[in-house]
Amino acid sequence: MANPIKELNDILGFRIICLFLSDIDRIFNLLKKNFKILEVDDKRFTKGETVFGYLSFHVIANLPPSHNGPRYDGLKSLPFEIQVRTISMHAWAIISHYLDYKTPHAVPSELKRDFNALSGLFYVADQHFEMFFKSSKTSRKKASKSLGQKKTSGDTEINFDTLTAYLKKEFPDREHSDAQEISEVIEEMNKAGIKKISELDDKVKIGAKAFSAYEEKYPPGDRASKGRFLDVGVIRITLRLVDPGYLDAFAAKHHLSKENMERAAEEFKHLVKSK
Repeated sequence: MANPIKELNDILGFRIICLFLSDIDRIFNLLKKNFKILEVDDKRFTKGETVFGYLSFHVIANLPPSHNGPRYDGLKSLPFEIQVRTISMHAWAIISHYLDYKTPHAVPSELKRDFNALSGLFYVADQHFEMFFKSSKTSRKKASKSLGQKKTSGDTEINFDTLTAYLKKEFPDREHSDAQEISEVIEEMNKAGIKKISELDDKVKIGAKAFSAYEEKYPPGDRASKGRFLDVGVIRITLRLVDPGYLDAFAAKHHLSKENMERAAEEFKHLVKSK
């Protein structure tokens, strides 16, 4: 008599949720290197061009032949399933599962238009997230190349990509800040009217000696810093020393005493170069 358990391919399963469509192929390459692939069901392409719905990537696999010995011998023949989805695919799968409509014909006629439209929106979201991801990488490369030139264009706006490139170029020997800190200092500068890289660079240059004196007298207190500010810290402190508008914006955002900050800045005013 046949053993129905042996007919199951997904008695054990894993699900990998990734960010972008291009991640799926990279994950599949890793799976091929680490498991014996028995079957591939790529629902992104096996469904018709006019069908959206549940688009996912499924693999049936075994442990690889390299896994030998008592620890693996009883498991090597056991097939298991690995599902790979983007966040958008996963969201649609969870929502549609909750709605109980498992097949296209299970959807009531009066709801089909909205159901199909929603499915299409998740598909479009995935496509555009991928497009934005690739465009973002291109933007960062352009920013890095542009700011690598001897002269910085006065028209270069301050955004995440250009400021990240500027920080790496100007402060290569300092620890670099995370994305959150960079984004926050951009908002602070924007409120202070500092919107061009050239404007920032001018202020960094005229405040360089003042900042060095500040850092020597008031180094960051945590041991990990080794007495040196991160790159964003250089920007923040320098601007507080040379730009009253930025000092106002910083004090307001962080709920600090403007008067105390002005007194602290006054101590180093004589080291600020005249424009």
